[in-house]
Amino acid sequence: NEDYVYLDKRPFMHNETQLMWSDSIFYDRNLGLAQAYSQVDMIDTSYKVVMRGDYVEMWENRGFSYATDSAYAISYDGGDSLYIHGDTLFMYFDKQKEEAKKLIARRNVRFFKSDMQGKCDTLTYLMADSTIRMRVAPILWAENSQMSGTDIDIKLKDHNVDWVLQKGNAFIISQDSIEGFNQIKGRDIISRFKSGSIHRVNVDGDKAETIYWIRDDEGGTIGIDVSKSTTMVIEMKDNSVDKIKGFKDITETMYPEDDLKENDRYLPGFKWNDEARPKNKADIFRRIEAEMPVVAPTATQQGEEKPEGEEEQPKRHRAKRENNNN
Repeated sequence: NEDYVYLDKRPFMHNETQLMWSDSIFYDRNLGLAQAYSQVDMIDTSYKVVMRGDYVEMWENRGFSYATDSAYAISYDGGDSLYIHGDTLFMYFDKQKEEAKKLIARRNVRFFKSDMQGKCDTLTYLMADSTIRMRVAPILWAENSQMSGTDIDIKLKDHNVDWVLQKGNAFIISQDSIEGFNQIKGRDIISRFKSGSIHRVNVDGDKAETIYWIRDDEGGTIGIDVSKSTTMVIEMKDNSVDKIKGFKDITETMYPEDDLKENDRYLPGFKWNDEARPKNKADIFRRIEAEMPVVAPTATQQGEEKPEGEEEQPKRHRAKRENNNN
C-alpha cells in the first residue's frame, strides 16, 4: 500500500528547510503524519533550530510537530547555543514557507545558555522576532542576578539578551559580594542589558522598593540602603547598583549594618532559588522535585497562578502500520 511507508536503518525525510531522521520512521500519506522513533533529530535550517527526542510526530497538513521522551531543543545560530528541555516540545511551522515559526516547551521546562539560564512550566520561543516568553512560576538567572515574576519576556538581539520584562510581582535578587542580598522589587520591572550585564532597571507600579549593601573600595560595609518610591530608575555598574532615582513618595534610609534587624534585610516575597539554577547544558534534564530556597525569616509565601487556556498534553496518534520496506 503506497499510502503507508515504514522505514528503518536510520532513514530521513526532508523538504527545503527541514530535515528529520531517526532509527525508524512510519509515514501515513493520507494523514500527512510521520512518526519517528528513537534518537530523533529534526532540524529547521531557516532559523537553525534542532528538536530532539526519542519519539516525534510531524503533522505536515496541520503545521506542527511535537517531541517527547528526553525531548530538548537547540537554537544554534551563533557561537553560543541555547538548550531547552521540557516534558513535551511543540514546533509550529509556516506551511507556505516551510519554516519554523515558534517552539513551545511544556512541563518541567529548564534551559541553559552561557549568559542566561531559566526554569518555568511553559516557554514559548518566537523565532521571527527572537522573543522568549516564560509562563507559570518563571525564574531567570543572568550572571549573578535572579529574576522572577508572574510572567517573564526576554528579547534577544544578535543572540544576546537585549532586555527582560518581568510582569507582576517582579523581583530581582543578587547575592552581595560578602554577605546579604541586594534586592529590587515592584509590580513590573524592565531590565536593559549591555554586553551580557544589566545596565539599567526601570521599576513600575504603585510601589518600588530596593535593599542594597553599600561598600567602600576595600569591600568593607558602609551601610544597608533601604529605598521606596512609586517608580524607580536604577543604573547598574559592574553588576552592582550605581545610582537610584525615585519618583514620587520617596523614602530612603541608610542603616548601619548592626542597626538593621535580620528580618528587615529582606523584602516581602524574598526567595533565593540558586539550587534550582541549571549549571550546564546537561543539567536541564535535572528534576527539581522539592526546591529548598533561601527564604526571608518572615516572608509570606504566595501561590502561583496558572494561565488560562492551557493546552492539554497530546496523546500519541495510533496510526495503522504496514511494512513497505522491502
